[in-house]
Amino acid sequence: MATVLSPDQTTTTDLNVTATPMPEQHQRIRGLRTLTTAFKALSLEETEDDELITEIFDPNSPQQQKISAFQPMPAMPHTVKELQYASGNWFGPRDFLHEHGFDFSTVYTGLFLGNPVGGNSQTFAYADNISLSLLIETEKLFGWKGGRFVMSAMQQDGGWQENLSSVNHIGNQFTVNGIVGGQTIKWVNLYWNQDIWDGRINWIFGRCCAMDEFDNSPLLWNYVGSLQAAPTNMKTTWSPNASWGSRVKLRLTRDTDLRYGVYQATINSLNGLNWNFYPDDGVSMFAQYSWNPEFCRPGSCSIFDYCNSDTTSSDKKDEFSNKNFKDPVDISKLKKLPGHYFWGAYYTTAGTAQFTSSSNLDNAYAFYLHADQMVYRPNPLTEAGLILWTELAYSPEASISILTYQAKGGCIYQGLIPGRVNDSTIFGLGFGGFSPSYQSSQESQGLGDPIYEMVSEFGYRINLTRFFYVQPDLQYIVNPGGTGHIPNALVLGAQVGITF
Repeated sequence: MATVLSPDQTTTTDLNVTATPMPEQHQRIRGLRTLTTAFKALSLEETEDDELITEIFDPNSPQQQKISAFQPMPAMPHTVKELQYASGNWFGPRDFLHEHGFDFSTVYTGLFLGNPVGGNSQTFAYADNISLSLLIETEKLFGWKGGRFVMSAMQQDGGWQENLSSVNHIGNQFTVNGIVGGQTIKWVNLYWNQDIWDGRINWIFGRCCAMDEFDNSPLLWNYVGSLQAAPTNMKTTWSPNASWGSRVKLRLTRDTDLRYGVYQATINSLNGLNWNFYPDDGVSMFAQYSWNPEFCRPGSCSIFDYCNSDTTSSDKKDEFSNKNFKDPVDISKLKKLPGHYFWGAYYTTAGTAQFTSSSNLDNAYAFYLHADQMVYRPNPLTEAGLILWTELAYSPEASISILTYQAKGGCIYQGLIPGRVNDSTIFGLGFGGFSPSYQSSQESQGLGDPIYEMVSEFGYRINLTRFFYVQPDLQYIVNPGGTGHIPNALVLGAQVGITF
């Protein structure tokens, strides 16, 4: 499902602020007040979400972070810094451990989906994922600057038999329930992450997942189905299946970076504990260039506003002075309009089974491109606004690719409903064209002639707090399986996430 950022990619507030030690009695009182405020947060009377978050979390706590569509609460996290916690600071020990380099988290994600209309059959399915993570920062622990040790494990329930996209239910390619993966606990990550030269170089080595680092946008974690990531038939590592690998990232400029990764391509083990190398193992390699610009001047509300470079500096000061705001503001904190763009390529030496031949194909490759941009923001002091995004993927090796090309796009509006500035309204479309070889193999088996498949998704993520969300969701699949033999399917459901 979801793909996840490594610690060097996360956006956090200042984690070096040390909370003032409190006597045990004061800590208990603080904990009770936190729980009381959290319950008040669920009432309909609360409308100012920014104030709510400040009430629930101590502003000096390392947990404090505003909600952003660019950094949503992940469904399957592998790091810790992007998380906030329902269990608070454990009445003190969590802050103490954080200050000494240890961050823990437990995340529950539950998915409730059913297809009342269409597909091969109508049914309901439940799946969940419980993720356990530990991040150790070596500088806090024993003075080693820029080092992080990451460990994670996952317990999944539901299994592939509960995958609504299986042939027994809907029978489509774009998976509608993204967190389905197994029915057992699995060791996932165990890797070292090291900053070098003041973060200009970042290096990862150990047991990790390639798709956590490449062709991965946290913006798309807002979606429930496969709009999160491009389905592929090529051999690489997807969460929760990790393998030995290494990735190096070079920060070229303030807003650009280049990264390259090499990963073992091998058979996935049941519990993720088979760390062996085999003679038939190949490698998968990725290269990606990323550009993360901020457009227009600070305080711009639209991508089309204030982009005229002819405006004099004195005019700019007049446009963004304190008198233009209801309350006095720090003009230096006005935001620009952020965007994220990356394009990359994938190559594997591992043999992949061909559809129309008994032999495997070695040396396969593919290309991808992603772009997202905030284009409108009513208040330049908040994260709320409209974001547009698109993704393209091309797999030219038709003999092994189910979908030769894929095109996706959509929009996310954070704060669409007045008073709910942290909620996100999502909409997305996906289109995939089946490869000629896959078409021939299906025809030869009397399964039809698959040509294309489309999926759309609409949802509303209600961030009740930073650590708890509920997301009603609707998906509609056009031409499931691409053959025209399966009726279009409607999928209704909801996803719930809690970070403890």
